[in-house]
Amino acid sequence: MEIGAQVNPQLYSGVITGDVLGILTPSQEALLTRSGPAELVSNITAPTLLIQGTADGLFPLQQSVTNAQMLAASGVPVKMIWVCGGHGVCLDPINPGQEKLILDATLAWLDKYVKGNNVDTGPTFQWVDQTGQFFSSDKLPFETGFIGGNVTASGAGGLLPIIPLLGGSGPQNLAGFPLPAGTSALEGMLLSFAIGSPATNALNLTVSPLQGTQIVGAPQVTITYSGLGTSRHVYAQIVDEQTGVVLGGIVTPIPVTLDGQTHTVTVPLEAIAYTAPPGAKLTLQVVSSATPFLNLISFGLINISSMQLVLPTVGRNAHVTPESPSASQPLVLVGGMAP
Repeated sequence: MEIGAQVNPQLYSGVITGDVLGILTPSQEALLTRSGPAELVSNITAPTLLIQGTADGLFPLQQSVTNAQMLAASGVPVKMIWVCGGHGVCLDPINPGQEKLILDATLAWLDKYVKGNNVDTGPTFQWVDQTGQFFSSDKLPFETGFIGGNVTASGAGGLLPIIPLLGGSGPQNLAGFPLPAGTSALEGMLLSFAIGSPATNALNLTVSPLQGTQIVGAPQVTITYSGLGTSRHVYAQIVDEQTGVVLGGIVTPIPVTLDGQTHTVTVPLEAIAYTAPPGAKLTLQVVSSATPFLNLISFGLINISSMQLVLPTVGRNAHVTPESPSASQPLVLVGGMAP
């Protein structure tokens, strides 16, 4: 932060009203909009390397896709890498070569665009799936040919009581999962509140993708519903039934209007990266509450008459290549600096 800089006081009031009441005033929303990609990314002209974490609840994967799309539209060279990590805890296996892959990609990018050397910066898009396997493509997820089709499922839904915390998503039990080095027990507990977990108070829709199907990007959920209550959101997540883990640990709010009338809403969920193993089974859960979006005044009853899930799959024209990055060696400090 720049010395002497002051935080806009509307941010503090927005944190209070947003966290406690789930409300942002028009002026608070306008402030956030002015600070978002629509206003700022269009001003970027420097070649940009985007490195995003698959388990980042603060800056989810879709934000990197949005930024990359805006940069590419402006003719700015852009490369994107998705890694197991982010603001949160990645519960998937971490590829031992991930650290070196990030380092090599960063140095190559700087070598070309800062030093001006004619070097290969590698594939345009690299990502890691839920098993820790890396893949690459010369197409970004929004480019023509990357998505080859969809896996879809639909169901009848049902009644869902909306009660804060009771049976909702999170906090994730981190017992048995490795935490970042130096993380205290208290920090681990706080991190767990930002991670989705399988919910008991949920409506479920299951789909079984064929082995080898790659799902990369933002799933789409459509619900038709009616209800009464104070809540303005329900939440959606996708659970990998083989591991019992919410993909990416990410939960997405679905805006609802509980006025007794029938409504239909379609929302993109946060982006995921998943490769279907033998016997794959994924479950869309529409849940009543989620600790990453904790709101203690949300109550009601929602009747979802239909649910639909659309999962984007990687197509043949994406020319996907599996990657096996080699494990990194510890950096040796010489005179206080890494060579």
